[in-house]
Amino acid sequence: FKTIADNSINAKPTFGIVLTMDDCYYEDFINATQILEKHNLPCTFFVPTKYSVNNTPLWPLKIVKILESPELVYKNEHAQELTFKGMEDKITLKSNIINELVWDEEQTNLIEEKVEKISQLNGYVATQADKVIDEHIIKMYAENPLFSFQSHTFSHPKLYLQTEKELA
Repeated sequence: FKTIADNSINAKPTFGIVLTMDDCYYEDFINATQILEKHNLPCTFFVPTKYSVNNTPLWPLKIVKILESPELVYKNEHAQELTFKGMEDKITLKSNIINELVWDEEQTNLIEEKVEKISQLNGYVATQADKVIDEHIIKMYAENPLFSFQSHTFSHPKLYLQTEKELA
């Protein structure tokens, strides 16, 4: 990095690296920007705008947080309780749930409805650290010349399920 940073503006580096960050959960974003500023590294942040405007986390993080709790009971979308022998069982379930929801043939908005129900059944309440950064944070950090912001879609849809019209 130092070689590139020390070259004049007209110099052509022999290599380059582009740093990006998707989704921009508040806690992850703050940690990343501190490290990037310390090392004077530029980064482009891709923010899913619906979640930023609504100040909410994306659904996969909700599942992760629910299954990180020390409770060894989980209620699925049908309010059925699953009991675990230990955290290893929960880790396996977390992976299975996220994989199932990512790769099923339901669009994101339908998955979010399921996960919201699961969140309520399991008593999950999003903390500030879990939420996607909001407009205030974006404006504040956009003043730093190291950082730029782009849209990472509005609703984070599964693009392979979109129609031609929806994609357009």
